Amino acid sequence: MGSGVAKYCHPVSFTSGNISFVISDILLHNGQMAYYDIFNGDADGICALHQLRLQHPIDSTLITGLKRDINLLDQVIPEKGDQLTVLDISLDKNRAGVERVIEMGAELFYADHHFAGDAPL
Repeated sequence: MGSGVAKYCHPVSFTSGNISFVISDILLHNGQMAYYDIFNGDADGICALHQLRLQHPIDSTLITGLKRDINLLDQVIPEKGDQLTVLDISLDKNRAGVERVIEMGAELFYADHHFAGDAPL
């Protein structure tokens, strides 16, 4: 679990190999800086996260969905200073969520190979 995570609303969790996943409707935490890894639940997303965290390990909350479940930023309510890493989900389809978390003061690292459209902000 990520630093500062207090509770989930309607959580679902599962483990695949050595990786544990948490899917939730809305994720809340207790005011401490939190780290979130948000990624597509297909091979691209899982491999991207695995490679990133092998090189840059971090204690984070993992948020994913099934292959086409990509509106994952809607599941996080970040606080200022929280760090979100988003991998393998279309920026074009998550623009509103990206703009929302940036406006809330979260730091965002976004890596993807799908259609992006115009860059936010």
